[in-house]
Amino acid sequence: MEDVQSLIGPHDPPVWTCLPGASSRALLLCDHASAVVPARLAQLGLPEPAFREHIAVDLHAAAVTRLLAARLGLPAFLHGYSRLVIDANRYYDDATLCPAHSDGTTVPGNLDLDHAARRQRWQQLHQPYHRAIADWLQPHLDAGASPALISIHS
Repeated sequence: MEDVQSLIGPHDPPVWTCLPGASSRALLLCDHASAVVPARLAQLGLPEPAFREHIAVDLHAAAVTRLLAARLGLPAFLHGYSRLVIDANRYYDDATLCPAHSDGTTVPGNLDLDHAARRQRWQQLHQPYHRAIADWLQPHLDAGASPALISIHS
């Protein structure tokens, strides 16, 4: 088996956060909750101000998700990394999964991203989030529940 270095270092946040909720009538999802880039990716070559813009994160979406989860007693999953690193709301073959350009801004760390680097981001930063959602959802579906999936974006 290939030894692949983890993108997530000891000081990086987790790939996802789950907010537990008392109700299972709905599940809140916030795919663009964070502007964080793993330290190993060196801010993708972008200046810090870029990560306070919509190209990196859905501004205020995480706060809205947390507020709704608390007020409604709903569980929520929030993705822990910037959509500039990998967009949790995209399929693997989507050209904007790891965008080389976003809203007129070139993302140097994503230019000419090779298959191995794209796959590493997919495996380490995209799929764990979606597995966690599926692991929450499946037992509820098996029990006959039909929770609404509510995706929060800005």
